[in-house]
Amino acid sequence: MRDNFKFSLNYSKAFFGDYKTTFGLFGESRSGHTFSYTFRDLATRSTVFGTIGSGTRYLLYVPTGPNDSKVSFANANDAALFDDFINRSGLSKFRGQIAPRNAFRSNWVTKLDLHFSQELPVPGVSGARFTVFLDIENFTNLLNKN
Repeated sequence: MRDNFKFSLNYSKAFFGDYKTTFGLFGESRSGHTFSYTFRDLATRSTVFGTIGSGTRYLLYVPTGPNDSKVSFANANDAALFDDFINRSGLSKFRGQIAPRNAFRSNWVTKLDLHFSQELPVPGVSGARFTVFLDIENFTNLLNKN
């Protein structure tokens, strides 16, 4: 990851006697991870286009357009939809060649975690305490209905 910002905010107070209650937030905002566009050749186990890869998964060859002779589409609609995807994804600058490994980056990610803890007395043991806590990872995800 290229950029990463983290923060922590904590608040503690004894609401019940001298047993501490703690609320905490931990946040992180970071740039996305790199990724590669790949395709999978299920029909054959041979190398296609002189591709770089292993098994049946290869870095994506980006067609020059819907009529590229190196690519076979099921129908004209599939060819048009894939061409539109190439234009929207940034793959168009690699037309007629194999898109490089890790040439793309996912979106920024922001995550906020919530922490709550409460000290409690140990029954029957004078002065002894234990802590009960709850951590909710990616708390903001619970607030977003999508």
